[in-house]
This record gives sequence, C-alpha cells and structure tokens, in this order.
Amino acid sequence: MIKEAKNIYLEFESHKYDTIEHLQNKIEQIDKHIKKSYIGHLKESENCKLTLV
Repeated sequence: MIKEAKNIYLEFESHKYDTIEHLQNKIEQIDKHIKKSYIGHLKESENCKLTLV
C-alpha cells in the first residue's frame, strides 16, 4: 500500500496534468455530446497513465 507520494500526475496523450481537477477542466472544454466517449477513451487508452513518485 502506498502511504505517501511526493508527486502525483496524470499523463494523457503526452500532456501532463498535476491534478485530477486540471484533467477534468480539460475534459469539460470538450463539447457535451462527445464528453462521454472521450472519458471512455481516457479510461481505456494505453496513452493514459497515473504515476506516483
């Protein structure tokens, strides 16, 4: 179990997001009609990784 992580960031399509909120803000910029498919792609994409360091 990870007790502490000094830096947490998400990387999606070569862009790094320092917080989940930052990533959510990016997603919210996308038109509502395609938001669901984008989030689905994010969850399944090999280009998305969560890194704890």
